[in-house]
Formats: sequence, C-alpha cells, structure tokens
Amino acid sequence: MFTCNTLQPSPQRLLRTLFQRTTNTTKNSTIKNFLAQDQKFSPPDQRFVAQDGLFPIKRTRNAYPVRYISPIAHRLVANSTQPAFEVAAELVTQLLYQCQLLQHSADLSLPIDVVQGLTIQATSQGYIQFDFSDEAIANYFNYWLHLLPNNPVPPGSWSKLPFATAALHHRIFLLQHTHARCCSLLRLAHEHHFIQLSPATLENQSNYWQIAVPTVLPWLTETRQFHTNHATELQLIGQLVTVLDALTDWGADSLNSSTLPASRPKGAMTLLTVAEGLSQAFHESHRCWQLMGNLRTQARDRLQAHLGLILITQRLLYQLLYDQLAIEVPFQL
Repeated sequence: MFTCNTLQPSPQRLLRTLFQRTTNTTKNSTIKNFLAQDQKFSPPDQRFVAQDGLFPIKRTRNAYPVRYISPIAHRLVANSTQPAFEVAAELVTQLLYQCQLLQHSADLSLPIDVVQGLTIQATSQGYIQFDFSDEAIANYFNYWLHLLPNNPVPPGSWSKLPFATAALHHRIFLLQHTHARCCSLLRLAHEHHFIQLSPATLENQSNYWQIAVPTVLPWLTETRQFHTNHATELQLIGQLVTVLDALTDWGADSLNSSTLPASRPKGAMTLLTVAEGLSQAFHESHRCWQLMGNLRTQARDRLQAHLGLILITQRLLYQLLYDQLAIEVPFQL
C-alpha cells in the first residue's frame, strides 16, 4: 500500500502521457512545425498542447470495451498537404515505441503492466484508436486499489457548500445510500466468508476499504477475459473507468487552482453527475446479481470478481463525494 502523490492514474492519463512523450521526441517535420507554431503564436489558453499535456482524446460512447479515439492527426495536417492517415500512422509507430520504453520504466506513477494490454492503430479515416484489453483494465483496478490518495480538500459539511441547495438534497442522499449499500454488501460477504476484509476496514480505522483475502482479486478467466461479463457488469466497469478519467481531469484542474473544488459549482456539478452515472450502473448490476441469490451460486472466482467491482464502486464514490466535494459519506444507513 502506498500513497499517490501525483494525479490519479487512469487510462486517459496514460494516453496523454504517451502523446506528450511522443511529441517531445518526434522527428516528423509536420508535427514539429505545427507544435512550434502553436507554442509561438497561440494564446496560452488556446494552445493545442497545453502545459499539462491535455491532448485531444475522447472515449467512445459505448461503456465497453474501453476505447478512445484521437483526432490529433487531422489537427496537425490542417495547414498541410500531407494526408491525416500518414501522420496518424507515424504517430502510432512512435506511440508504440513509447509503450516499449514505458514497460522498462521505473515510473511508479503509472501502472506499467497496463501498457502490455493496450492496442494502438490508425484508422482509415486518419484517427488514432486505443483499445484497452480486459487484462489491462484489471491491472488498472489492482493498481488503483493499492493507492491511498491524498485528500485534496479538507472534509466538511456538504450543507455549507455553495452548490448544495435544497433541490440537490435527494440526489445527494441517493449517492450516500449507494455508498452505504456497497459497504453493507461487503460486510455481508465478509460474514459469509466469501472474502475477508482488512482489519483496518473492520475496525473502522480506514475510509478506504480493502479486501485482505484474496490478496489479488481474480478478475480474469483462463482466457484473460473478465469473469464479470454480464452486460450490466460490463456497463459498471465502463462507468468505473469514466470516474477514474474524471478524477484525473479534476486533479489536473485542482493543481492549477487555489480554489476549494467544492466551491466551483460547475466543476462540482460535473463530478456529481459522474457519481450518479456510477451509482446507476451499480444498481443495475445489483438488481441482476444478488449477493445472497444467484451470485452466491457462482464459482468462487466469479463471485469475488463481482465483489471487487463493489469495492471499487465504494472507493470511488467515497473519493468523489468526500475527498473531492466534502460531502459527508455514511458507511451505513
């Protein structure tokens, strides 16, 4: 277990890191000329390559599989006669090279083994497509569960926040209820010996719950696919990745601002909406897979993998609500 002193790791952050390293070392004249012009003539808030490396990367609409698309090649050739596909193909070659370098890196701020499950290709339309395998996402989950994130804001009463009006009471309560429900399910699983929670969790000494047994959650089948392959579970996995990406963006924004995150209503409402998406996905999965119903009859590995999704949901809801928005989060209702 260690504390994360950098931005929260996420698939999107990894891709931005790869882009940043690629553009810093590229020898492609089209790319180098564009970046030079961008830095020289564009206002700081309008530059294509921001100081924090926020390259244009978008998640596809489908929650699963976890796929991202970048139109960077089209932007680079906007004032060039070179086809976007050629630049995209060149970038893919260099991105794959950076992946090889990362696999031999000692950078603990990134889950290096995730790179092995990342597929990068140029599409015929000149876009760059990134696909994360089930194994890559499972490695992300394992990596994230062993982080203890630093609290970026002090805890406080949500009723004092400027965005917490009476109209939001019900929305916030539903999220608090989801968090408490995750906790009750994990305690129930511990009581029935499906898993073993850590002593710190059982003694209420840590708000970041942990599963002590199994030490590594059995996410994958022998064919390296998720055990949790029901449509609602895959939807939940996709929402978990969405939250990780949102926390990365929020962390980058917070590093560049001295303002309490919860006092910035627009950003706070965005995180609240992300939390609601996660809550909805959790409940849809829970309706299909009851712990003391059909789930307990499944193989032990599959059961524990599903409990892992519940654990990550609890951890991320806690971080979204308490750590980021200073909203009180109950562990039971």
